[in-house]
Amino acid sequence: MAEGESEPREILRIGNTNSRLRFALLPDAFVNRWCAEGPPHHVALGIGHEAATLEKVGRLLDCEIVIVRGDRLERQSPSVQGFR
Repeated sequence: MAEGESEPREILRIGNTNSRLRFALLPDAFVNRWCAEGPPHHVALGIGHEAATLEKVGRLLDCEIVIVRGDRLERQSPSVQGFR
């Protein structure tokens, strides 16, 4: 997961929904870190900063959580942290 901002700029008119996004990393660095984790082709955008809530849900479901941040990559494994 990653948190960023949707910028209020002109949206490309190419036939599908798009948003201008900005993350804490430069675009090439963000895409490299994001793709290194093997995400699906599409992403889901939400309103607000919900990373902490999604982390808790992942722990309850015993899912690995990876957060791409500006200065680091965080990997949290619930079973290692005793959430089983």
